[in-house]
Amino acid sequence: MPKADFFKRFGIYVREHFLSPEQCKRIREEMTSSEVIEPAKVTSKGVDVVRTQSRSTRLVRVSEETWSEIKALMQAQGPDLAEHFGVELNSFETPQYLLYREGDFFYAHTDSSDDPNAHEYIRDRKVSLVLFVNGTSDEPWEGSFGGGELILYGLIEGAAWAGKGFPLEPEEGMLVGFPSDMMHEVNPVTHGERCTVVAWYH
Repeated sequence: MPKADFFKRFGIYVREHFLSPEQCKRIREEMTSSEVIEPAKVTSKGVDVVRTQSRSTRLVRVSEETWSEIKALMQAQGPDLAEHFGVELNSFETPQYLLYREGDFFYAHTDSSDDPNAHEYIRDRKVSLVLFVNGTSDEPWEGSFGGGELILYGLIEGAAWAGKGFPLEPEEGMLVGFPSDMMHEVNPVTHGERCTVVAWYH
């Protein structure tokens, strides 16, 4: 599976060790023992709906202290992201804490849309962020998960590469940023619980 350096060569923003192991352990424990807010939804014709055949994961709640800490850390990346992607970034969308359990996935999609029926905040998204609170393991191991790879499409230009996605191996504490109009998906989780924080810059 391609490592972070492979994706950096194609313009993906990657910061390894963005969070320390201690921070990850604390947040992971909060997420896996937390109250589930609701099943994560997809947007169809401007309406948010639960559609488990397309997206199976759940939003969870964390403490106010953790929420404020991680929001500030992610939001502080704005200047670096603007320079990296050569875009003007004006606002930051509140992070979501997503818990994927065994069998959970998210089909291929983009985070932004030019559909006039889409929510304004979706049309305005420019950069997507994924923060991995844990990493993968081949066998079940405490604090890790199997499967759940983030697949990114459109990295290589040319007809021969059309529709070809590359799986990014999640690492504990790693922050990944990519254009919000880039097609991506999450493979089904095969064991454990995949803990991520996602956010968007407009």
